[in-house]
Amino acid sequence: PTSGYDIDIFALYLNNWRGQQIVSKEESYVELEKAIRSLASFYSKAGPSAPLPEEVKSEILSDLEVAEQFL
Repeated sequence: PTSGYDIDIFALYLNNWRGQQIVSKEESYVELEKAIRSLASFYSKAGPSAPLPEEVKSEILSDLEVAEQFL
């Protein structure tokens, strides 16, 4: 499960960078946002304390690895 601190960081990240032309077309940003949205979607559907299934975890980690490659 994520802590309130983690959620605050995600909200800060999305609020500061979402829609900003300077970063919105960057591959790293696109992949990072994809990973964050996948995580948010899972917890939105499964509840805040649901264990993250391996399939979802692998997908998110893959998105983060791709984002890192573009940095």
